[in-house]
Amino acid sequence: MKKPFALKRLFVGCLVFCAAWFAVADLEQGESLYGSCIACHGEEAEGVVAMGPALAGQTEIYLSRQLNHFKGGVRGSEVGDLFGSQMRAMSATLVNRQAVASVSAYIASLPVVAVASKAVGDVDNGKMIYQGSCSSCHGRAAEGNPLVNAPRLASLDTIYFTRQLNGFQSGLRGSHEDDVYGGQMKFMAKSIHSDRDLNDVVAYVRSLSK
Repeated sequence: MKKPFALKRLFVGCLVFCAAWFAVADLEQGESLYGSCIACHGEEAEGVVAMGPALAGQTEIYLSRQLNHFKGGVRGSEVGDLFGSQMRAMSATLVNRQAVASVSAYIASLPVVAVASKAVGDVDNGKMIYQGSCSSCHGRAAEGNPLVNAPRLASLDTIYFTRQLNGFQSGLRGSHEDDVYGGQMKFMAKSIHSDRDLNDVVAYVRSLSK
């Protein structure tokens, strides 16, 4: 006779756990929380060159994952990752999963803004490398592909994009054992064999920005 009661308690416990884990996004809360991000990422999440990358155009899932990685030390904890450590500190102001979900949903709701950031390089060589090694995940127009958890690249400014590729190559990013997708990018970034090729890839992707 006690089994139904035990099952009921288990069911209620599961509901409580799921409610805490799978937070429901609140766009109004997200907009309010994003106020702390404007200085570095821009009012429309269009990015601020040399400060913070464009976030508009990224998916809610990708944004949530990166914020949770910053909060958990999966990203931004490597020695020498100055910008990552700053984001890790900022992510700590998002006190729970609800806050992360809300600000991620708000940013994901914003329209893509064209980024005026020129890059110098051989676009044709960059196209050959990108289409051969990167497009299968990030899309032929660098639009990203949520099905394989690959972010949009076309909106990233030259300085940030170059820094991230260098970070993957050096192990500054993608080295944490829990950063599965970062680890994949760390491996792929090493297929760019020279600084010249890296600059060419960045120049090509920047040429795709709309």
